[in-house]
Amino acid sequence: MIAKKRLLPILIAMLMVFALMPLSAEPAYAAWSMTDNNGVTYMLYNNNKQATVSGHTDNLSSTIQIPSSVTYNSTQFEVTSIGNGAFSSCNSLTSITIPANVTSIGEYAFSASGLKSIEFASGSVLQSIGNSTFKGCASLETITFPESVTSIGEFAFSDCASLETITFPESVTSIGKYAFSSCTKLKTITIPESVTFIGLSAFAQAPLTTVNFGGTEEQWAAITGDGKPINVPVNYGAFTVTFLDGQGNTLKTETVKKGEDATAPDVPAREGYTFNGWDPADFSNITADLTITAKWKENITPPDPQPEPQPAAPAVTEVTINKATVSAAAVRQAIQAMGSSADTVILGKKVKRITAKAFAGTDVKTLIVKSKKLKKKAVKGSLKGSSVTTVRVKVGKTKLNKKYVKKYKKIFTKKNAGRKVKVR
Repeated sequence: MIAKKRLLPILIAMLMVFALMPLSAEPAYAAWSMTDNNGVTYMLYNNNKQATVSGHTDNLSSTIQIPSSVTYNSTQFEVTSIGNGAFSSCNSLTSITIPANVTSIGEYAFSASGLKSIEFASGSVLQSIGNSTFKGCASLETITFPESVTSIGEFAFSDCASLETITFPESVTSIGKYAFSSCTKLKTITIPESVTFIGLSAFAQAPLTTVNFGGTEEQWAAITGDGKPINVPVNYGAFTVTFLDGQGNTLKTETVKKGEDATAPDVPAREGYTFNGWDPADFSNITADLTITAKWKENITPPDPQPEPQPAAPAVTEVTINKATVSAAAVRQAIQAMGSSADTVILGKKVKRITAKAFAGTDVKTLIVKSKKLKKKAVKGSLKGSSVTTVRVKVGKTKLNKKYVKKYKKIFTKKNAGRKVKVR
């Protein structure tokens, strides 16, 4: 009885504390749901201001471009993932564009949907494709993986009956079991030497006729998982080179052995344009899969002379990027934020990775590297298609700079980074 009397004041005090707490207090991990004008629904997370594509309405558009961010109650949320089953069995969906900041796609996200084409935004940082993500997408004819993807999940593309050719980027290390099983039109696959695991029956019941492997016969033999194609000749150290006409059509596809040169096809005439070479112009010493596109110059009649323009304001020539991953999107955003072009990019101390073709299509000629964290794989293909000629190392004092100049000369090579540059 005495114990009960002592507990009563404690209980009353606790009730008073709860009563005084504000009812409007918002939990740190609060989540909301919203739907955009295309019929795509999102789950929004307050703790990190990120969003996950969670599903769709019955009024979903057939062509979807998922935005890089969405806004809810004046707060912006970055779209970083596509959830499990988000578009599963959605027959009306035929085309989708996935933003660069999406890092993962969940299980069954697009399974048994009507997808015919998938586009990943330039600079994509997608790391993994989940189990059964595109399973049963019978109309899907082609897919170009981002150069950031490291793993393909189990059954990821099984029963994709229209796929004919698959080329894996050099970032991929693992292909899950049954990943491309029952792809009844799949005839050609190109696997980079980076792959160390191919799961059981990964290509079962696929009528393969050509298997290109970027490494040696010994490396092929070392791949684990019991899923390597059998009864199909393997072209060791071979890569697929594709020539496009610049209008979305394939002119030629050829298999080229490592270190050999590709041969350009004849280019058909194009009314109103003059052929202006290939991009990239160098397709000798092939060491990776390569897509080469014809360039055209429009035949334009010179306009009447115009008054000389006033001198423009001096262009910004230098921008700084100081984030862990430097992508093509990040480079463009940094340059655009300055309101002009730039010929020099300073890579800050936080930079750990530079994605493939990060500087392609820009005027950047010089990189000033202040980071000590860059490694060989982290700059793979980063200078492809760029105009970069010089990498200057400024990580600290003179002695330390000399040490890192020696280190970075070994990773900023044409073979690894995709372009010959001076490192000093």
